[in-house]
Amino acid sequence: MKTPRGIKFIALLLFMTAALNGVVAAIMIEIPAASRGDFLLHVLRFIPPESYGDPVFIFFLIGTAIGSIVIGFGLCLLKSWARWTMLFITVIPLGRGAIGACETLAFHPHAFWKVFGTAFWVWMLGYAAIAYYLIQPEVQKAFSQDDWELRSE
Repeated sequence: MKTPRGIKFIALLLFMTAALNGVVAAIMIEIPAASRGDFLLHVLRFIPPESYGDPVFIFFLIGTAIGSIVIGFGLCLLKSWARWTMLFITVIPLGRGAIGACETLAFHPHAFWKVFGTAFWVWMLGYAAIAYYLIQPEVQKAFSQDDWELRSE
């Protein structure tokens, strides 16, 4: 069966994530520690300053890049394990975000929009769209072809 366009798009997002993580890891390894902080502080603001040059963080970035590549290729090849892994990866942040939003709304309603701004809701919408797409019947059917071929042998 032909790979659905949405699966190709999700795989492309995974490959771009892998490339970004690889570039950040390479920057952290190659740039001298003295200038690394200033460069990362201005260019890559999403990395906390205390993790600059941390070998564990660099290992995490490389591991995440490798995992993203493996899952992306699994999705392109319509492997059911890749679909289930991607569902797991998207549902966990959705649940954690919903719990965190409800907790903040219940205990600190005055800080709700300060803590959960527009970026949070855009991320949650993206995760929800990916999860919703992966549970669609036509997508499930495309991935079930992999299981069917294994059972018939």
